[in-house]
Amino acid sequence: MKLFSVFVASSSAITQKGEHTLPADFKQWAEEHHKVYEDWRVERKAFGDWEKAKLWMNAKAKNYNFELGLTSVADQNPFRKNEVKQSDGCPPYKIEIEGDVPESLDYRSFGPSQEDCIGPVFNQSACGNSAAFAVKDVLDSIICIQDNVLASQNIVDCANCPFPNNPGPDCLLAGAVANGGANCEKCYLTSNYCKPATCKYDPYCDCSNIQGCGMLNPETNEKLLAYALWKYGTMTVIVDAASPSFQLYTSGIYSEPACKSDHGNHVMTLVGYGSENGEDFWILKNSWGTNWGEKGFMRMARNAGNMCGVASYATYPIYTL
Repeated sequence: MKLFSVFVASSSAITQKGEHTLPADFKQWAEEHHKVYEDWRVERKAFGDWEKAKLWMNAKAKNYNFELGLTSVADQNPFRKNEVKQSDGCPPYKIEIEGDVPESLDYRSFGPSQEDCIGPVFNQSACGNSAAFAVKDVLDSIICIQDNVLASQNIVDCANCPFPNNPGPDCLLAGAVANGGANCEKCYLTSNYCKPATCKYDPYCDCSNIQGCGMLNPETNEKLLAYALWKYGTMTVIVDAASPSFQLYTSGIYSEPACKSDHGNHVMTLVGYGSENGEDFWILKNSWGTNWGEKGFMRMARNAGNMCGVASYATYPIYTL
């Protein structure tokens, strides 16, 4: 595999006046990724995490068959991930496999262009609320709204979930079900999707008709997950993203032996599956911007022992068009 060669810079220095200097390679990376830090202390902390990521990558990259790089989230400590709090908002829903599924499936190819049914990749920045983006993605893609976009803020405000304790997508979906849908962005302004504000749901500006939601049961069955994805459309999944290799993933089929299947801490949108050179993979949409992964997407090993718990917590909406 191609190993990124990165010069290990010296530590930053603080002058007597409180000014600081940082290595040129970090400054170049920050400029390329449009990083703006609140003050020099925050910037220095970001540099420390970035330098740790760089050192880890140089030492470990040779152990993997996928590509690593200093992505847009290389300045964030990957081990600060809390487990996503599951609720019973979406009850277990047993599905029986009836017939075969296609050898490959990619909802990004549905519609005239990728942005019609899957939508652009968001960047949640330091916001820990990945579930809101994944739920929005699922509702947008399943209903495939051509002229409207669902409001993430509406989903967060009206769900009555335990913020800021990393609520699960089932809680957010249940909130949309209770409302009967979700508003369009054009009539529900965003204030701060990292935390809820007062719910201002307007039934006359509804973009979807959500009747319910379910959690795939039995869990951890990847064949069942592929069938449900083909039959019902995109869905949210909760994965273990706490490894530095996840944070620094740039391309290839992700496979991490240290991943846990029972400790989900990050929510993503499952949009397809396929195979390459005999290796099966899932296609996952992230919310870390297009400078992470394969333009914001990840291919994760499929039929590989429930890699990172991809099949452990899958939820989806029940809807009418």
